[in-house]
Amino acid sequence: MAGHQGDRDAPGRRLPSFGPSGLWTAAPQGLRGACRRDGQGLEYAADGILATQSRGRYHQAVPDQEASAPDRDALRIELQEALGSVRHWQMVGVQAAGFILTADIVLIGYGFTQKHAGMFLLASTLPVILLAVHIIGISSSTNQIALVIRIEDELHIRETQSLARIYARNYLRLAGPQLEAVIAQGPRGRTLSLKWFITPEAIVLYAASLGQVGLFVLCLVLYNYRFF
Repeated sequence: MAGHQGDRDAPGRRLPSFGPSGLWTAAPQGLRGACRRDGQGLEYAADGILATQSRGRYHQAVPDQEASAPDRDALRIELQEALGSVRHWQMVGVQAAGFILTADIVLIGYGFTQKHAGMFLLASTLPVILLAVHIIGISSSTNQIALVIRIEDELHIRETQSLARIYARNYLRLAGPQLEAVIAQGPRGRTLSLKWFITPEAIVLYAASLGQVGLFVLCLVLYNYRFF
């Protein structure tokens, strides 16, 4: 303590700097004797001691950087909400498919038992309705899946562990550059894509509808079923 006191009292000499560890640091020459700031904005007391510690400077420099970082908890909540919305539309599609399939079977059975060919014609419209419901579900969930992928990227979730990319590949039939293009477009309104009308599911539904139209013609012409 005596040695440091002697160094401070000696004229023309500077105190040794203790670095950014939070200890006091000597003022440059010419800034002693008053509470002043140097060119770097550091404040010195009247005895030439640096009045700003490294901890204070740290809190002045870091908050802007920390404030710009995404809130990971908020992102996780948004991720759960978006995944829940995607599952909701999937459940709506499954329930609609079950209802339409049941109605189709009932109409066909009623047509055979009552010998009404018109029931087959009515039943032939249900596969088309089911395809429309399926396309609406896909169109409605596209934005949610793209949002989930962007959130997963913010959270640094690997592509091999991404549930949203599995949804996009199996549900939207999107992968690779096509998927990246959809993500880059951001939120958009519902749009129809031609590829949704030529998927394997769509072809099966077209075949079911045409088959029931053929059954209507066959029963009406050859088996003399009543129209209604």
